[in-house]
Amino acid sequence: MHRANEIERTAPWRLRLELTRKDAESALATYGAGFVATLAFFS
Repeated sequence: MHRANEIERTAPWRLRLELTRKDAESALATYGAGFVATLAFFS
């Protein structure tokens, strides 16, 4: 049982989500491609 004055130990968000460098690079590449496609569409 948790005590009222105890602080829960939490891991950094990157460790909780188990993100790797490759995941971050893929997300950035996807965002960049979408941004460029949007600019090309509206230009």
